[in-house]
Amino acid sequence: MVRMTLRRWRRLFVSAIIILAVALAGSAVGLAFWPLDAHNLVPPPSVAPAPPKPKAAARPAADYAVIYQRSLLKPLDDEAKQVAQLALTLEATAVEPDSALALLKTKDGKSEWAGVGQAVAGAEVTAIADGEVTLKYNGQSIVLKSKKGATGE
Repeated sequence: MVRMTLRRWRRLFVSAIIILAVALAGSAVGLAFWPLDAHNLVPPPSVAPAPPKPKAAARPAADYAVIYQRSLLKPLDDEAKQVAQLALTLEATAVEPDSALALLKTKDGKSEWAGVGQAVAGAEVTAIADGEVTLKYNGQSIVLKSKKGATGE
C-alpha cells in the first residue's frame, strides 16, 4: 500500500491547480481568437428582410423660429422678472366687436380701465382678448391672463 505524505498531497494539489489554470487560460485564448461563424449571423434566406421605414417629413423652419431667435445669453425666466417688475395684474376684460377694455390692478391697489394703445404703469396695452391682455413693457411683449371667470361678458 502506498502511503501519502503531506508533501505528496501538496504536490498533487499544486499540480492539479496548475493543470486547471492552463486549461482555463487555453480556453479563454481560444474563445478570444476563434473566428465567428458568419453563416450564423445572417438570417436564413427564407426570411425576407423588413422593408425600410419611411422617414418622417421635416418640419418647416418657421416652427423653430422661437429657438433660433432667442438669445442664448438671456435667462429663460426674464419674462417672469419683467412681470414682477411691472406689478400689474389683470382683473377682468370686456371684449366687444368694436372695442375692448382691460381692468388692470397696479401694485398700489389702484384699478384702471385701459384700451388698446393706452399706457398703464409704464406699460402700453397692445392687444386685448377674452381673459388676457398683451402689454409692451421695456421693449418686450408680456401676456397677462385673468383669473378664471373674470371676463366681462
